[in-house]
Amino acid sequence: MKRSAILAGVTLCLLPLFFSFKNTVSPAESPSSLIVRATPIENTKAIKLRMANLLKKPVRIVIEDLNGHVYYSEKVLGHNGYRQLFDLENLAPGNYILRIMHPSESKVGTLVLSARSVDVFWENESLR
Repeated sequence: MKRSAILAGVTLCLLPLFFSFKNTVSPAESPSSLIVRATPIENTKAIKLRMANLLKKPVRIVIEDLNGHVYYSEKVLGHNGYRQLFDLENLAPGNYILRIMHPSESKVGTLVLSARSVDVFWENESLR
């Protein structure tokens, strides 16, 4: 009886340990590929831009209109990740190009601005 009580106590203590491990799912992106997420902020003309796997290489971020007029340009140096909120309130409603240029690959998206919102569409929709 004493032995079964001890065994039950040990089992009860170890049970949470067995369920604490989650199945790991490999990421959809290749570990070496550039990861870019542009998330519109609800009810505003703003986006949150996040990038990963920059490999500390220079990255150029450009927002321009369809005529090539540049409204924003930034060069990010020496970072593996990046996160920035872009307030686009000063831009007129219409379509704009978001370019992310990295030495190993580039991403191009379209920003569709309306009076109070932004939609983001990528050339490769799997990036959305």
